Amino acid sequence: MQRNCRPRPGLLRLTKRRYTSGVAEEDISLRLLVYKACLAAVWSDDSMSGAERRHLGSLIEQLAESEEERGVFRRHSLAEISGEFVLDQVAELGEREKRAVFESCLAVLGSDKHLNGADLKFLARLRKSCGIGFFSFHARLWRLRREGVRLGSRKRKAALAIFALIAGASLMATKRGDPREQLSGREVLLPEVALQDEPAGKGLEPEWVYRFTRDSFATVEVMIDGVPKVRGSASLIGYDRSGGAYLLTNRHVVAQKIKPGETIEYLVLFWKNAKYGARLDFMSKKFDLALLYLPALDPARPALPLRPRAALGVGQRVYAIGSPHDLKHSFTGGLISAMRDDYLQTDATADHGSSGGPLVDASGRLCGVMTKAHKNKNFSFAHYADHVLEALQERRLRAGRLKP
Repeated sequence: MQRNCRPRPGLLRLTKRRYTSGVAEEDISLRLLVYKACLAAVWSDDSMSGAERRHLGSLIEQLAESEEERGVFRRHSLAEISGEFVLDQVAELGEREKRAVFESCLAVLGSDKHLNGADLKFLARLRKSCGIGFFSFHARLWRLRREGVRLGSRKRKAALAIFALIAGASLMATKRGDPREQLSGREVLLPEVALQDEPAGKGLEPEWVYRFTRDSFATVEVMIDGVPKVRGSASLIGYDRSGGAYLLTNRHVVAQKIKPGETIEYLVLFWKNAKYGARLDFMSKKFDLALLYLPALDPARPALPLRPRAALGVGQRVYAIGSPHDLKHSFTGGLISAMRDDYLQTDATADHGSSGGPLVDASGRLCGVMTKAHKNKNFSFAHYADHVLEALQERRLRAGRLKP
């Protein structure tokens, strides 16, 4: 979805001061409360859209004044936020600060162009805590409608359809599209697939699993016109005969919409800060999977062998590597919690930035690709290694003919 709903100019600068109490600009408490209020607003419907996640990331960059403060904001992203407690804190602020909090929350919730019933209910409670009048509140909602934000009430659907038609006509000239794939034209040569079934818990100690797999992991940074937009994770799964390397990640990490004339680049960062430019080789239409291509890796790194679903079982130990909230090379462990029809379920911790990262077994073999987290954050889900094989077959069919 497109995101055109942004904070008003000067709004975030306003939130860096406590005008009524005279607290110095360096005080972080108000800025942190703004961010916590936005988190509570986003989680009011128990879900977070990609646009909302990106907007919160941008909010951290605008509110934090140092790397240390950025760490504080990111840690609060992982904590449970009580909406009631945040609203009570907001009610104690000065008038201008309350308005700053309200406008920030409104901007974040509107960033994915949809305010559902839970969003509107939270905003109605927030406007009372902030002292925003009834008519002033609905005037703000009316502005959002004019900007193309869809509201959840069925009674407003006709009006929204009209606004959508008007907005659609004006946006045709700047329509965004997916980045272009550049297939290498070569077959990806995989390590041997591990088919044997093994007892739960068998394998290496966690320390050695990490040592054997860390060189096969990379953080992915997506740049649009030279500006970092999205970060994700990836794993090295194979090479071609010319020495080209292939990194496996999620489609939703690399498929960032771009306007005509914009450029998109992919940077991958390996262990010990080895950085390479990559190009988009392939995006699956069936699965949330994609391949990035590097013409060469110097030095070469080991590719992760695949371990398909038939060799897995509930209760087996698994480990996830990712870069959640830009915390690069984070290593967590857990169990295979369930084997669903479409996804492998695990309690190994994963969060924003872990998308596309490997889920490996106790022998360092790729048994899943992290793709999404449960809304309550107790479980995460991964594509089976079988899906990787199917996606590679989809790539072959699309190419028509691949060089060996």
